[in-house]
Amino acid sequence: VLAYLYFQMPLMVLLIQPSLHGLRREWREAAINLGATNLQYWLRIAFPILAPALIGGFLLLFAHSFGAYATAWTLTGPDINLVTVQIAALVRGEVQLEPGIADAMATISLAIMAVCVAGYQWTHARAQRWQR
Repeated sequence: VLAYLYFQMPLMVLLIQPSLHGLRREWREAAINLGATNLQYWLRIAFPILAPALIGGFLLLFAHSFGAYATAWTLTGPDINLVTVQIAALVRGEVQLEPGIADAMATISLAIMAVCVAGYQWTHARAQRWQR
């Protein structure tokens, strides 16, 4: 998990940076003038605006890390029980020659990634409202 965080965290920062720039100073000033605390501003104003970008970024990075076979194998070796490493081992026949199981796992992986990318597209479109 820490290995994935090492290369995924900078990507997450790049993905949510436009939404952070979309937070307007006037919103914070208005909240403070109306008596809101710093915590209330973040919970009731900033976080709902940033939520689509955070959720979309999480989905996109999950799909990215799910398909990052080379990175996972390089950082952990073939002994770790990751889905992408298992698919490669089953296709190569290292454990047992079971291409059917590898096909099923790859199809499920593809479906999971498709859902993640579709979710990212939906949240990205929703986040665009706040950047106008």
